Amino acid sequence: ASDSSHNFSDLISIQFLNYKTILGSFVKFGILTAVLILLSKFLNSKSVGKGILLVAGVVVYGYWFYNQHTIYAIYVLSLIGCLVVIIRKQESDIFRCVALAALLILLVLPLGSAGGVISSGYMAIWLSLPLFFYAILLLSKLKMRSVEYKWPSNIIIIAIVVSFFSIKVYRVFNEAYFDPGSRLEKTASVNSKYLKHVYTTEERAEILNEVLFHLKEVAQPNDYILAYDNIPLIHYLTETKPYLGNPWVWLYDDSSFEKKLDMASQHKDELPVIVAQKFETIIAFSEPKLNYLSTTPHADNESRIYKNKILQQFLISHNYEIVWSNSYFNIYKVNHPAK
Repeated sequence: ASDSSHNFSDLISIQFLNYKTILGSFVKFGILTAVLILLSKFLNSKSVGKGILLVAGVVVYGYWFYNQHTIYAIYVLSLIGCLVVIIRKQESDIFRCVALAALLILLVLPLGSAGGVISSGYMAIWLSLPLFFYAILLLSKLKMRSVEYKWPSNIIIIAIVVSFFSIKVYRVFNEAYFDPGSRLEKTASVNSKYLKHVYTTEERAEILNEVLFHLKEVAQPNDYILAYDNIPLIHYLTETKPYLGNPWVWLYDDSSFEKKLDMASQHKDELPVIVAQKFETIIAFSEPKLNYLSTTPHADNESRIYKNKILQQFLISHNYEIVWSNSYFNIYKVNHPAK
């Protein structure tokens, strides 16, 4: 369906945009390398010349690694590594097959992801990225015809390695999946046995702790919960079952969401507790959005307006009421009339 986050045309489009960006990153990498080689022509091979080239290399490659989405730079290096091993006839057939497999993983694994390389690329690089460092190790061992070419190539290799690991250390220290910011700020924990030794900011921990506390008052382990719409981890933390089978409701297009709700209400003996978020959780927690669950068009809900209507209709038809609410969440439960 056209409103699905994973419709065919969007999946193909994101791949095209990903590789267009990767190609641009490769061109920039080539230009920076050419500039450094040109700079080496004006330097001598003494300590001062080597130092200047090394500093320049670390700066320009560091800028290249830093000034774009990290995965694009890593994909450039990974693709280079795979192609060098595949093309190099001196390598064994087995090793070249490994490189070919690594290349296929790079190209194929992200195909089903709505974010393409940005979302799934990190899972595709573990076999291919080491091949890049193998390739530059080969380059450092090549017997150059002249010292004029030997010393700058080695300095450039060192600059690539130093800048790569420096930027990666910085990224690791200042980024976590969907939880950006310095790790020094992540000192609070969520009150769950499943998140021991996992730390986040105090604000995020408070948001989660509050909703988990109130969910446990109305839902027991193995109960059904409908978690709407980008909060699939709720089920894991509360040991509850997803009412629609899939804990991540956002993945459904409007029609599928409606059909899944109808099927579940017909075939399941009990109606679920419903917890609905009122803020964005993708990439980072946003501030509360007053119109997140609204059924009238607004910038806060433009991507979920029809799902909101379907949810609201379900709430009304099954006589749900809000049993707890704050700025970030609503918890709904069926209001059974007194006998």
